[in-house]
Amino acid sequence: MTFLAESTTKTIKTNELQEFLVRQHKRLYENEGGYPAFVESIQALVESGELIPKNANKKKGTSLYESYRKKETIPSVSDEHLREIHHRYHPKMALSSYIHNEELYAKNKPYLDAISRFLFSGESEEISVNERSFELFLNEKWLYQNQSLLTRIGLSLEDLHCYKTYEPFFYHRRDKTEAQNFNILIVENKDTYDTLKRFLFKQVCQLAEIEFEMLIYGEGDKILRSISYLEEIEDLKKKNCKLYYFGDIDPEGMRIFAALHKQIAVEPFTLFYYELLRKYDGIEIPRRNKDQVKTKLSTYTKFLDFFDEETRTKIIHITEDLKGYLPQEGLNRKDFTRLCKF
Repeated sequence: MTFLAESTTKTIKTNELQEFLVRQHKRLYENEGGYPAFVESIQALVESGELIPKNANKKKGTSLYESYRKKETIPSVSDEHLREIHHRYHPKMALSSYIHNEELYAKNKPYLDAISRFLFSGESEEISVNERSFELFLNEKWLYQNQSLLTRIGLSLEDLHCYKTYEPFFYHRRDKTEAQNFNILIVENKDTYDTLKRFLFKQVCQLAEIEFEMLIYGEGDKILRSISYLEEIEDLKKKNCKLYYFGDIDPEGMRIFAALHKQIAVEPFTLFYYELLRKYDGIEIPRRNKDQVKTKLSTYTKFLDFFDEETRTKIIHITEDLKGYLPQEGLNRKDFTRLCKF
């Protein structure tokens, strides 16, 4: 019951509840009969209505379900609280989630008051998110960090007449191109960006039948924060942009791609990855430093799915079995020249 009372979610996973008992009350858990007694206790809570089976998936070899839903209780609230909710705030604010939650209301009240005052003021001049955030809350990061509160009350940044600003990225593009299909290559590291910038845009050439119109320096993780800057480049808004990515063959490079893939349609530029693997096939691969990320590649199936089975096996062998890596700097201008069609 302590676990149920302290849980902040409505769904209770059976495994988590059992682990809590074993971890926090191991001796009592064992003395009271261990797992069989645990099963009986869960069944008793179901019979009393405290827990409701979440779905039809039962745990193997047991009568328990994988998860349960807590009984919903509607706490009593004061008349004064209800009057404030219904009459204090701007009608555009949806406050139903606060009606039976005085504790959350008390916590959020200063922010709700500031938002309501702004809405009543009729202010319509648009300013940046950080500027509006400081104006309302004396904290320039508050709106970025608490957009869930806006969602809860049915508002958006547009309702507060503010707009996001995007962190710019370095890029180089072909001059005066009229191409409607706009191919963009994002590269993770600075040296490869500089080499391709000097090479790709001084002549018309194709890589894997693709002619690139723009090259973006991803700058590692920064591209995850700056990719939305594409929306700020006015003449790209009317073009059919196709994005490709080239990074290191290591868990970090694939983590960046996987995170970027969640934000925008992008795919690995497989030609460069295949060439990097071919060039260093049979050569002793350098090992990653201890401070590099260590994550199983199963997390990055979005990246691996773009390659054939043999290549996926090679990548897993290099990064998992050998704990190694192949940086994109393994390819240089001579390689890019050989891969190009002029």
